[in-house]
Amino acid sequence: MKLDREKILIALLLVAATAAVYGQVIGFTFVNLDDHPYVLDNPDVLQGLTIRGVLWAFTTFHADFWHPFTWLSHMLDVELFGLWAGGHHLTSLLLHLASTVILFLALAAMTGANAPSAAVAALFALHPLHVESVAWVAERKDVLSTFFFMLTLLAYAKYCRTGRWAHYGIVVLFFVLGLMSKPMLVTVPVILVLLDFWPLRRFSLQDLKSPRTLLPLLEEKIPFLMIGFLFGVVAVFAQIHSGVAMPFSGGYPVWIRIVNGMLSYGTYLVQTVRPTGLVPFYQHAGEDVSLWKAGVSVMAILATAAFACWKARKYPYLIVGLAWYLITLLPVIGILQVGWHSMADRYTYIPLIGIFIMAAWGMNDLVEGRPWGKAALAVTAGGILGALMILTWVQAGHWRDSVRLFEYVVKASPGNALAHNNLGSAYQDEGRMKEAIAQYHESIRIKPFFLKAYVNLALAMDREGRPDIAIAFFQHIIMNWPQFGAGHAMLADILKKQDKPSEAITRYLESLQIEEYPEVHVRLGQLLANEGKTEEAAFHFYRALEMNPALVDARVNLGILLVRKGMIDEARKEYLTALRVAPNLTEAHFSLGNLYLREGKLEDARRHLAEAVQANPDHAGARTNLGVTLGRQGNIKEAMEQLEKTVALKPDSAEARDNLARAYWVTGRSGEALRELAALKKQNPAMAKRLQEWMAGRAHARQ
Repeated sequence: MKLDREKILIALLLVAATAAVYGQVIGFTFVNLDDHPYVLDNPDVLQGLTIRGVLWAFTTFHADFWHPFTWLSHMLDVELFGLWAGGHHLTSLLLHLASTVILFLALAAMTGANAPSAAVAALFALHPLHVESVAWVAERKDVLSTFFFMLTLLAYAKYCRTGRWAHYGIVVLFFVLGLMSKPMLVTVPVILVLLDFWPLRRFSLQDLKSPRTLLPLLEEKIPFLMIGFLFGVVAVFAQIHSGVAMPFSGGYPVWIRIVNGMLSYGTYLVQTVRPTGLVPFYQHAGEDVSLWKAGVSVMAILATAAFACWKARKYPYLIVGLAWYLITLLPVIGILQVGWHSMADRYTYIPLIGIFIMAAWGMNDLVEGRPWGKAALAVTAGGILGALMILTWVQAGHWRDSVRLFEYVVKASPGNALAHNNLGSAYQDEGRMKEAIAQYHESIRIKPFFLKAYVNLALAMDREGRPDIAIAFFQHIIMNWPQFGAGHAMLADILKKQDKPSEAITRYLESLQIEEYPEVHVRLGQLLANEGKTEEAAFHFYRALEMNPALVDARVNLGILLVRKGMIDEARKEYLTALRVAPNLTEAHFSLGNLYLREGKLEDARRHLAEAVQANPDHAGARTNLGVTLGRQGNIKEAMEQLEKTVALKPDSAEARDNLARAYWVTGRSGEALRELAALKKQNPAMAKRLQEWMAGRAHARQ
């Protein structure tokens, strides 16, 4: 395919229009809707691209999918941009832009028609139903898999022209990469068959009567079918393994899923024409699903299919476009129930291309040969695309941050329990606790057995200094959701803060009996260590590391235990391993610095304690020990600066006052030393007595 001036100009216009609408996403933040498990709370992703992370990406069902390339793309973003959300959004936008241009080029290569190909690409790029896929970081799997899907189409066009096996292999490669980004692409083999009919015209309706022409084309798709089937099985297993897919039992009855699916087919088409009130979570109506609306949807689709079949010889793109829409939506139409939503905008990202093909080529044929037809079509298309750009700009703006998103959703989708809960979380992140608690209560009012809202409400009560109410809520949670192991762990956290270690230990153990979380092992290990149960604590730290070797808190706490047992080299190894995983980890630098200070390796101690202070300037312990280290190195002035800052940060730090007083005394600032001594007498009389004796000894030595 030659890139002539017209194609280049169209591609540039597509990029410019799309960037004008979506460029705002670079200023957006992460949102509290799956961005945490995908990026912010995902320790493997947060390390960037590492060997261990790559292995994890290819072996995990985290977030209910097996999509290793999606994980790798998130890791690459962290490697490039850290946690600057704008960089993550930029990657998604670039993928969307690339998919738009490739879609245009692929359709143009297959059809030789630039104008309708450009119209399809523009509708794909600018339709508000696609905002969710582009503006939501957690939906990277959509834009990434679609990027590989578009490359598959372009490579397939090339293969069909040349017939070379090398080009066939490239098609298979892009298909596999797409499946490794999101398994929704399992329907691609059928799409390739549809494209063989139109626009590639590798077979005709007449050929359906004889297998001679059709059979080689079908045999050509066998590798795609086998690969798609394998990935489909893995996808279903991942969903069932994660507990979010309910194919045979649980969730809604099969008849409800079928009715909801038929209704969704029609609803997406209505939203395509009238894209308003779009939200990221559509509540499932359950047994209240509208049978008559589903019936209307089915009849409308059947009527369209009948018309498309009737006109298949003259307008083959109608049957291809409709089949494209129906087939690519099938994996996510709700027969295999995933979660508790009825439908989702993101599911239309690829399927609507079929509808856009019907519209673009249909309008083109409608005006063909009519006076002023092309001009009228150009004006109409410009008006439609202009309107879509405005709607998409507004829709994308709702995703700027969590507060704005869910304030919009609770208005656009009244009675949405998830939206009220997530709005509460967004308010809580901003410290607006009263508003957050009100949203949690509203969420529970709408959906009385909404576990997440109960948990958030309980945690909010604890944060507000109302632990008794929080404990009551957690007891209610444990009673109604006995298999929710995290509830026991969260209750244990509150009991630990209330200085009830034995009750907290019991709750942690109950949590681990239900389900093992490495973080719970760490928290239990810390509590056992504080209680002097060293061996039991070490067991839980080792178990946490067995489950997640990158869990640095476990390594640091294990190192502290090993120091207590005199296993200094083993402790040092744990600290250094933790720092390889998290180079700026304050506690690892602090503990390692203390270890070197204890061994008299002052320069190593100074370096690590300085790193700890740099990572956390408010860490009083690190500043104190850095001051001590500097003092021993003879850097009295710098030592006093660190100790003065420590006392300012933590006035009740007896150790800091003691060392600061000694530094003052040594440098002849006796008045300030006596002031610190007086303060120390109120805090720690025994330490003050030792300090006073030391001062007296130093004074006697001077005489």
